[in-house]
Amino acid sequence: MQRRMLFVWSLMGSPAWATGRPVRVGVEDHEDYLPYSEFKQRHYRDLVRELLDAFAAAQGLALDYRVLPVRRRNLLLAKGELDLLVPDHPRWAPEAKQGLNMAYAPMVEFTDGAFVMPTHRGRGVTRIRRLGIPNGFTPFPYRQWIDRGDIQVEESGKHYGLFEKLRSGHIDAAYLNHRMGLHYFAQREHDPARRPVFDPELPHVDDFWHLSSATRPELVEAFRVFMARNPELLPQAKRHCGWDDAATSRPAAKPA
Repeated sequence: MQRRMLFVWSLMGSPAWATGRPVRVGVEDHEDYLPYSEFKQRHYRDLVRELLDAFAAAQGLALDYRVLPVRRRNLLLAKGELDLLVPDHPRWAPEAKQGLNMAYAPMVEFTDGAFVMPTHRGRGVTRIRRLGIPNGFTPFPYRQWIDRGDIQVEESGKHYGLFEKLRSGHIDAAYLNHRMGLHYFAQREHDPARRPVFDPELPHVDDFWHLSSATRPELVEAFRVFMARNPELLPQAKRHCGWDDAATSRPAAKPA
């Protein structure tokens, strides 16, 4: 089914700018970033790639995925050695993008927020003294408490490490992507009653991962148009990649 869809999209025609060298796409080298992406055995795959590969097939593009550490990826962006970046966001890495004329197009939704142990859900931000984050994350909603010194931030190289720190009480909350947290914590604890839970009453961000470029804004705009004209693509890609929107929907905050 997927191959058939890609063939149909490819019949839409290729613009003149689609010829030439492959488009260099900078992606992050996280081994396990599910359900968004993963990089194993030198192969980058999953939801993000499905969307980009479908776009490339429709536009007659060849994509050259450059799987890189985040800092290295940002450095190459600033040097003009990458055509596209994903995932990205207008608020991410402002220092690396200084002086660049960035173009952005939304790609897939995300929620970043705090996980706590079940007995601590709904107890508010004032009980948080130590906030765990994965390396490279920036807990934007907590800046005022961090700047005042009310909350200390502790980074972890692995998402799994946040689970152990939460369970031991070494941190009071873990700030990370909502869907990733559900995935990682379910791998570590099969009993839902003992598993960290997302607390929607704590500060969080609902936004979109973006495709971006500093040198090829026409590609970003073409991707925006392509996604608008193919609204079925994202839900189909999610199903193909094993997303369960019913199982991973955010619980509603309790009324005040």
